[in-house]
Amino acid sequence: MDQDTSNQGIERERLRLEATRFRSESSHNRTVLWVGAFVSVVVVIIPATSSYLNESARLKLEAHRQEVERQQKADDLKLKQSEIERSRDATRVKFLQDHIDMIMADEPDAELRLTALARLALPADADALIAQVRTIRRELALQRSSAQKVDGVSTTQQNAAEVESSVPPLVVTSRAVSASGDQDLAPGMAEGRSHARKGDYESALRNFNTAVDRNPNDPLAWNFKAYSEFRTNQLTTALASISRAWKLNPSDNKTRRWIAINATKILCAQGRASEAATFFNQSASVVPEIVTDVYGDGEFQSTCQAIWRG
Repeated sequence: MDQDTSNQGIERERLRLEATRFRSESSHNRTVLWVGAFVSVVVVIIPATSSYLNESARLKLEAHRQEVERQQKADDLKLKQSEIERSRDATRVKFLQDHIDMIMADEPDAELRLTALARLALPADADALIAQVRTIRRELALQRSSAQKVDGVSTTQQNAAEVESSVPPLVVTSRAVSASGDQDLAPGMAEGRSHARKGDYESALRNFNTAVDRNPNDPLAWNFKAYSEFRTNQLTTALASISRAWKLNPSDNKTRRWIAINATKILCAQGRASEAATFFNQSASVVPEIVTDVYGDGEFQSTCQAIWRG
């Protein structure tokens, strides 16, 4: 009896151990299966993710490269267009200079002949060129009309006008006074012009310095200051002053013409002939009257001998 009981206990213990071992093996097998499945998934996901990231980076790089190429092409196109425009401006100005005598002629058929020449020589730019010619001839007609009106002034007044005209472009004629408004009332302006007419540009410069200090947004005062610096051989400060005048973008046509001519003179005086020619050509396309202005300006012709083709 005791032997049977003992055998039964042993059997139960063996069964319990077998069950424990089975459960352990089952748990291990499940773990192995999960690990295997996880590894399989990771093995699939990692290359796919890596491939996706690489493709995304490649697409971004390709998009950036295409944008750089597009911007480069756009910049090249703008540069070519700018060069073409500069070339066309220079061609128009050369036409005006080559035919200045005909432009200034008072004959009724001069404009017809110029129109025909422009359409024959420069058909692509003929319309713009003809408009410039007409603007110049209108300005000349106004100047002749003004000159006829003042024919009756006294000899003293004529002499005074001659003294003023000996100091271009600081002189303000009767037409320019009406165009420039109350410039005489600005502190330093009248005194500065008075000194300039006497050839005392150092004193004039002190007055024009006062003028720009009082009114830093006055392009005419900056022009006068720049010209005085030019005449006293202060070319670096003269260029800075005339640049300030130009950037203020004056609306008065006479002031714009003075600034354009003075800026060209200053660049020529600095030995920057190429820049002076480019600036003058570009200015002439906007303010064509400067072509006739410099034709009678001995100072311009002597200072800018390198670019003058009168």
